[in-house]
Amino acid sequence: TCMVLSNFAADAFDALYAKKESQKIFKHIAQENLIVSGHIGLMKPHADIYEYLKAKLIAMDERFADPVFLKQECIFIDDQIENIIAARKCGITALWLSDGDYKKLRHELTVLDVL
Repeated sequence: TCMVLSNFAADAFDALYAKKESQKIFKHIAQENLIVSGHIGLMKPHADIYEYLKAKLIAMDERFADPVFLKQECIFIDDQIENIIAARKCGITALWLSDGDYKKLRHELTVLDVL
């Protein structure tokens, strides 16, 4: 399952989501899996948004309540190191997309046996 955890303002995200060209991306993500700060009143890197994410995951599959399962089955990717640190503090495996280095990210996902 692919999810989005975004710090977008509600109106800006809604405008982006409504654009026809955005549907190429969003067609792969169920609308209920779009977690947008402006819609829920929480922002990264505050721990509350990661707890919100975990609660959503647990509602989808109660196995996510197990910290080991969460760490093995949920991977958070972000380009801001403070968001990576915060996610890790909440028990979520987090990979830093540093300077747009997709090659490194791909390698890390391969090491985790995702790709």
